[in-house]
Amino acid sequence: MKIYDCENQMERVYMAMKDGKSRTLQEIEILTHDSQPSISAQLRHLRKERYGSYLVFKRVAKSNASRIFDPSLFEYQLLDSNGKKLKKNSVLKV
Repeated sequence: MKIYDCENQMERVYMAMKDGKSRTLQEIEILTHDSQPSISAQLRHLRKERYGSYLVFKRVAKSNASRIFDPSLFEYQLLDSNGKKLKKNSVLKV
């Protein structure tokens, strides 16, 4: 399933993040075409037991070739409830 095939916002955010890579809200926005405040809310929901108790790590984004350091810019990483990367074929637990 591709991100653009997902019917709801939470599925799109999940699909964008399930590879375990750290991404900023802007990077997730580019992948999902959802607004940054909505993405942030969906990441919070994914932490809840009813949505799978996923671990969502938040840290100050590292600078790289395309991004200068900004202490107010964060990146997020989605892992399973045991702290491991999700499997490629994993599906959202709802």
